[in-house]
Amino acid sequence: MRAQYTRKQYADYDSCTPEQRLKTVVEFERGKPVHVFPAGTIVEGDEAILRVKTGVAIPLDDECKAACGLNDNQISALQLQNEMASKGINDKGDQELYKAQVILGYDDKLNYIPGPNWEAYQKAKAESEGVDDIA
Repeated sequence: MRAQYTRKQYADYDSCTPEQRLKTVVEFERGKPVHVFPAGTIVEGDEAILRVKTGVAIPLDDECKAACGLNDNQISALQLQNEMASKGINDKGDQELYKAQVILGYDDKLNYIPGPNWEAYQKAKAESEGVDDIA
């Protein structure tokens, strides 16, 4: 059973097995080194099942997919939930805005980062509120 990470994952290097340590790379965040498993890293066995079920990986073979007991839509939904959680998007309304690509997440001051559909959303919102001009 094999699965593949869809985006980088942080690694607790001290608790990794020797085999896992070989799969990590060092990145610098805020000037400090951190170990990560890069997107595309392949995991096997029970770890593969766990990573698919938590939305951080996709199954690479039928055996893994069957062991997870999830269909493609369920796997995609788990990945989206994990992606939103990793960006701190927990509010239901904000999750809907993220799914609709109105927002991409939050900046350092917790303001929305506009997505590709931001302007259309603002225009529709203004029209529904009866506002003619958007500031």
